[in-house]
Amino acid sequence: MPDNKYNYTRRDSNVKLKECYKKIINSNDPVEIENIIKESNYPYGQIKSNFYFYSKYFSKEEQDIFNNKFQKYLEYHKIITKKNSKERIEKIKQERLQNAINVLELYFNNIDNDLNKFLTENNLTKTSFDSYLKVVKNNNTELYEKYINHINRIDEYNDIELIIKQFADKLENGYVLNDKKRDFDVLDYFSLLNIPIKNIYKISSPYLNQKQLLLVKKFMINNQNSDVENESDIKVIREEKRIFGLEYDKFGKIIEGSGREITKEETEKIINYLTDNEIPLNRKTYNAALKRYLNNYISFEETKKLKLN
Repeated sequence: MPDNKYNYTRRDSNVKLKECYKKIINSNDPVEIENIIKESNYPYGQIKSNFYFYSKYFSKEEQDIFNNKFQKYLEYHKIITKKNSKERIEKIKQERLQNAINVLELYFNNIDNDLNKFLTENNLTKTSFDSYLKVVKNNNTELYEKYINHINRIDEYNDIELIIKQFADKLENGYVLNDKKRDFDVLDYFSLLNIPIKNIYKISSPYLNQKQLLLVKKFMINNQNSDVENESDIKVIREEKRIFGLEYDKFGKIIEGSGREITKEETEKIINYLTDNEIPLNRKTYNAALKRYLNNYISFEETKKLKLN
């Protein structure tokens, strides 16, 4: 009885796929083809790869029609996916900007001019407030200048010397998590400082010793342009294939089954993670986030916010 059930399911699946292929061959609309694929409940990659085994049911002309139409559909699918991704990123940026504007306007209307009290009363942390401030700085120059003038008047500006020394300490010693050391990276920099990387050495000079300044200079050189958005970097990252953990035999050949490929879904999650935290998208920041992800320092299911760990 189990064998009959299995055979019935397989026959049913074969019929379903053949019907799917027939509909695609008879369709001239990529949108309709996408709906056909969705209704089939098969991933489009499987639809394409399985056609080889079903080609015997179709004439040579029908096979050519299918391959041609499916290729056009893949081009359409790629354009739509990219468009949806850009729209989502832009929507997140606009929502984040509006939230940041609302927080700063609320702060300006705070009668006490006490930042700590304002944060407590509005259930905010200094980290989240600084994150909103960074959004405003990057998108609304007029409002950011208003904030600078405001804090200059009430003398609440952060002690720059304290922050620079904290930066130097973490740069030298990193972070310890569960008895395991994690080096300071460019994501930590964006979480801790709101200073262009190209200026950090000059600003740090009055507060640090020569050993610390050498580390700052090395960090600045290694991470130059990390605070600049680079669309060409992200385009390459989305298209490239990345495999980690490959093992080799004594002859230098890759051991079959070793290694782990970064999926397109994981790549998009890392890109969205950077976007959600208002970090410029480029090769440096992506690699830093990917390294954290592979070492289990960040989990997309648990948090989207950067934490100083």
